[in-house]
Amino acid sequence: MIRIHGRPAARRPRAAAVLVTAAAAAAALLVPTASASAGPAPASPASADPGVPVTVWASNVRLHNAPHVAAPSPAEFGPGELIDICQTPGDTVTEPQGTSSWWSLVELPGGSDALYMSNVFIKGGEKIAGVPDC
Repeated sequence: MIRIHGRPAARRPRAAAVLVTAAAAAAALLVPTASASAGPAPASPASADPGVPVTVWASNVRLHNAPHVAAPSPAEFGPGELIDICQTPGDTVTEPQGTSSWWSLVELPGGSDALYMSNVFIKGGEKIAGVPDC
C-alpha cells in the first residue's frame, strides 16, 4: 500500500485544499497517466532495464526523491513487492534488522515514477544481488 504524506484535514481545516493538492501531486509521481504512456518514454534507467522484483519486508517505509534520509519523501510503501531498477550508495540507515548504505531506485510493478528506498528495508542484504548499480 502506498500512502501519501500530509496532515489530516481535521487538524487544519484551512489547509485541506493544500493537502489535497499535495496528495494529488505525490500520487501523480507514483501512478502513470494516459499521456505518459501515449508516446515513447525518454531514456532512463527504468526504460533501459525492466528491473528486478524485490520484496519490502517493513511497513510504511518512506520513499525519497534521492538516496538520502533528508531528501523529500512524498510517499510510503510496504510491505509488498516493488521493481528494483538499480542501486546506489547513499546515507547509511540502521534498523534493528541491519544496516545499509545502499539505496534502491524502485517503482511499482505496474509502473510509476521511481523513488529511492534504503536497501535495509528490502530482503536481500546490504547490496542486493542481481540489481545493477545506478
